[in-house]
This record gives sequence, structure tokens and C-alpha cells, in this order.
Amino acid sequence: MRYLFIAVITSILLNSSTIFRGVGTTALSYYYDKSAVEFIIREKIPSVRIHIYILNTMKKLDVDASEALELNLKWSKEIYQKLNDNNISSMITISDFPLTQTKCIDKKKPIYWSSKECVNQIYTMVKRTVNEFKSSNLIGYEFLGEPVVEISGKSLEPTNWNDIFKNIIKITRKVDRDKYLFYSVAPWGIASHYSKVKPFNDDKIIYNAHMYQPHKYTHQQVRKIKNEYSYPLWIWSKRWNRDKLYEQLKPLIDFGKKYNKPISISEFSVILWAENSNVYLKDLLDIFEENSISWYYFNIGSIYKGWDARYSGRVDNRFRKHYNYKGSNSKRFKLLKRYLGD
Repeated sequence: MRYLFIAVITSILLNSSTIFRGVGTTALSYYYDKSAVEFIIREKIPSVRIHIYILNTMKKLDVDASEALELNLKWSKEIYQKLNDNNISSMITISDFPLTQTKCIDKKKPIYWSSKECVNQIYTMVKRTVNEFKSSNLIGYEFLGEPVVEISGKSLEPTNWNDIFKNIIKITRKVDRDKYLFYSVAPWGIASHYSKVKPFNDDKIIYNAHMYQPHKYTHQQVRKIKNEYSYPLWIWSKRWNRDKLYEQLKPLIDFGKKYNKPISISEFSVILWAENSNVYLKDLLDIFEENSISWYYFNIGSIYKGWDARYSGRVDNRFRKHYNYKGSNSKRFKLLKRYLGD
């Protein structure tokens, strides 16, 4: 997921690590419909990640990048205040930093990372965001949650990603020394890439990843993936079960233990119609809990309902999606609530 999110999160100190448990929601969907935030408050979800969609806002409301950011900050502040009033803490995540609807929109292209215009746009939006919330009780910020560049068909780490993140730290610390920054490993924020990561010289960094592996299962019948899969499953002679999920997360877990740093999965999910999806999610949640990993389920409240834990979903033989609102009675939400607590 490559957009801006705000998450609401409640923190618990375990040893020297800060643990967050929560769900994601989106600022743009709040503009259209306030029910997701109302649901979150009513269900006393301890933690929420608010996602801001800059490019999507530009397209849907026909505004430029600056106005799209301002609108999202306005909606996010409203969400933050409602959550804060109900003792729910929050964080903000922004993953896209477009200049126009056609410029600086594709992180996979090398020009995105080599263009001074595009990189400066990241800094401009980061500065505006941290200044807006510097006096708030936000947990922190996640900027560029899935850094990646594709060269000759291979997904790679942008060579300047860590330098960009260091500058994000500097921009943030000029106005706010208390809030966390979530660092995502490249490429794609995948936890297995943490074997070569070194910690930054800042005590308020949470080392983060996203978890959608195996992608063929979690994203089945979404866009180009037309096949149906059931968990656990075989893909390319690999057996994907709980042991394999742990293997994928182990480099992040080992990093946290080695350097005594807090770690998180700020996005994880599986499409609603995937067979045995609750078994997959339970395996992940058990791994998170057993290894002091903060986590944010994606999501509750989005224009696209395929991940929304309040719904059940199915795909018919013409690949049309059908959704049924279940609210707190959905099997997926009931599972999440067991781990989120009352």
C-alpha cells in the first residue's frame, strides 16, 4: 500500500520496547464517510494508523498537490482530535509525494530518486506535516513506507534511501524531538531485508516493515492475480505456513534483539475472499505477540472495501466483487478484537 495513512495507536511499555496494537484508516475515506472513525471509537480500538492518499485526493477532488496535502492534514487533525478525546493515540503515515498528477508519482522509477524536484517534494511535505502536528500527542510518523526502485525488472533499494531518511530525521528533530519516526527497509518494506540494516543515531526510531507475503495469496483476484489460493499453500516449491511466515519476519526480529530496538509491522492484511484468511492472520498475530512486534492491521475505513475488517467479501465467476457489511460481527474483526483487547 503506497499512500498516506494515519494510524491511531495505544502504547504499552514492555521492557525497553514500545508496543503498539491497532488498525489503519484513511483520511480521504473520512472526508466521504465518518462511520469508520465512529466504529473505531465505539469498539475502543486502542491504536489506529491514519493513511493519507495524496495522489488519490488530487484526482478525486481535482486539486493540486499542496491543496491535497492541506486537506488531508485537516481531515487527519479532525480524526486525531476525536481519537485523542477518547484516549486513543495516533500516528500519521504518508507514502506518496507527487508534484503533479503525472510528476513524481512512481517510486519504482529511478528518476523518482535521482530527481532533485521529487526528493525536495518529499522534504517539503514532511516539513509541513511535522510542523502541523508538533504540539500534538501523536505517536509519530511513517514516511515512504515501501521504498523501492526497479531496474531491469528487479526490485532494489534506492541508493539514496538511507540518506533521504537521515534528512527526514533532521527535518523532524528541528521542531519535534519526542515523536517516533518509523523507518521502513528497502525494497518494498519487506522484513526479510533487515539482515544488512544498521540502526540510525536516533533513539526515537521504530524499525518497521509491511507484511503481505506471500503476495499471490494475500492479493489473489486483486488486479492481475486471478488464481485462487488457500492457506497454507505451496508457491514455487515453498510451503507457506506459520513456520515460513516466521522465517520471513526473523531478520526483523533478530535486528530488534541484536540492537535492542523497537520493531513493528505497520501494515499487514489479506484480501477478504482468500480462503482460510483468518488462519493466516492468526498465525501472523501470534508471531507478532510472541516477539514484541507492534502491529497495525490494514484496514478499517477505505474507499476500497477489499481489506476492511468490518466486511465479508466474495468474487463471482466474472471477477466482480461483492461485499456484505458485518460490523463488529464479522469473523475477521472478532479475530482482531481478541488481540486488540477490550
